[in-house]
Amino acid sequence: MAKIPLVFLAMIFLLLGGCRANEAPKASQSSFCAIIVSDLHFTTHDQSASAIPLMQINVEATKAFLDQVIDMRPDALLITGDNTNSGFKEDEEALAQLLQKVKDAGIAIVMTTGNHDMDHGDAKQYKQIFFSLLEADEVDEASLSYATIIGDVMLLAMDDNSDDRMVARFSRETMDWLERIMDKYPEKRKIFLSHRSVLKISDSDRYQIDNPQLLRMLKKRGVRLCFSGHTHSQAHLQDGSLHEIVSAIPWSGAHLFGVLEIADGHVSYATQSIDFDKHGSADMAQEVHRLDEEADQAMRAMFANVLEEELAQEGVELVMRFFTAYSNGSIALAQDEILSDPCYGAVMEKLQDTNYGPWMKSLVETRQLRADVLEFDE
Repeated sequence: MAKIPLVFLAMIFLLLGGCRANEAPKASQSSFCAIIVSDLHFTTHDQSASAIPLMQINVEATKAFLDQVIDMRPDALLITGDNTNSGFKEDEEALAQLLQKVKDAGIAIVMTTGNHDMDHGDAKQYKQIFFSLLEADEVDEASLSYATIIGDVMLLAMDDNSDDRMVARFSRETMDWLERIMDKYPEKRKIFLSHRSVLKISDSDRYQIDNPQLLRMLKKRGVRLCFSGHTHSQAHLQDGSLHEIVSAIPWSGAHLFGVLEIADGHVSYATQSIDFDKHGSADMAQEVHRLDEEADQAMRAMFANVLEEELAQEGVELVMRFFTAYSNGSIALAQDEILSDPCYGAVMEKLQDTNYGPWMKSLVETRQLRADVLEFDE
């Protein structure tokens, strides 16, 4: 099997209406607005060699994003894990200082742990630095899980950090706690937050919480919405009445975050791009464009080499359309166009023996749900 350099594999997987500024009054208790993001991988350490474009300006990009959050004035900022890149104390402290400005603006901070958050830290350090930012109404003594209540919404922020990058499992004590607090507040609308997904992303993926009874427990108590991250690409998963949005990393692709609004029993969610023209330093947008262009050209060169001369131009364009749709969560919109492309068959055949070809084919040929927008009535 042909091997693609790991740095490019990383790039492939990682490159991959709402609350508005200056609008009056924040949501009442019968409505709720939140901004959702995952995998900030915040770090003050040098990332100049990173394959993820904006990791090279991670601190400045994070400040710009949080400035936009403050400008949009949601009820809450939800962050679903991998808050720092490696769990270094200095990184956690620096991120906490930035998040304090969000809290000072009257926006609740709700964040879960991720697998990267404990690389060079531990639960005690994490709790000491971050928990003063949080409004934890219910706390699990067996983990870093907690619940925040805002109006009639209960946000279940779960601690699924694990040494296993692929799967995680809640302890019996944490499962008992989760069941108990959901039953304690039967009237609350419950939103489940974790780093790894509740639902399986695909038959070949195992980025999941491995508690078989969890889905049944959530659905029995009327949970309709889950948010997670970890895979760095936008996805929409569904099992009956339960929807799960997997958030993209904001430092590659279209630099996405999500906006959730709930009002009068109607739930709407849509992705937006960070506005680097408006937020950040004077030359931020130009630098973002430069880094994105460099990453794009590197991917194009790599695929041109793999596909070889006869497919180099048309094949590369097809593959780049796939990865754009994949990272943005819009494969559902691009499927027919990709499948009908005259060179699709030849490209898939050429990529068959690479370490991601069959995976691409499976995603394109399996009907996907749109992940850039979601609406339903409760």
